[in-house]
Amino acid sequence: APIAAAKQMPIILLPNAKSTKELESYIKNANVSKAYILGDNNLIKDDIVKYFKDAERIIGKDKYERNINIINKFEKDINFSTTYLSSVSDYADALSGAALASLTKSPIVLVSNNIPKNVQEFLNNKLDKMYQINILGGEGVVSTNQLSKYIPISNNKYVSNTLTKAYINNQNINSVKNKSEIS
Repeated sequence: APIAAAKQMPIILLPNAKSTKELESYIKNANVSKAYILGDNNLIKDDIVKYFKDAERIIGKDKYERNINIINKFEKDINFSTTYLSSVSDYADALSGAALASLTKSPIVLVSNNIPKNVQEFLNNKLDKMYQINILGGEGVVSTNQLSKYIPISNNKYVSNTLTKAYINNQNINSVKNKSEIS
């Protein structure tokens, strides 16, 4: 969503991934020059994709991998200096954070308390580009203890249950602050 907002691309949500007359009409009338289909045929059927003139699927074996593949696809358009982490299972945090992330062309990386190996590797490979990590949803998304297993953290402070900012200096997260402590 932040990539689509930054590039001014519409997002078309597909109810039950089935083609409808309204959807067909919208796609034909919207004159979409390029479409990115986020998911395989199990999520979005080919009978819908065929309505787009130039469609490209971005897939992954799960939500985490698909998220990373989307970010990698648009990497040249993304600024990793501010990176957002959001729960893979609670879309409300990611959706509300998307508007904010789009302002800085920042990615939203999907995580959980048990961050999969491929997400850990992705974050560590991008760590030198990151200066600030915003955790949408705070401790409920990923605890400070869990995060410190994946990204070096020292001098932890209280992590709020809302928006948490972790400041990174010299490729390490030096502190995690409650939003009321952030100026």
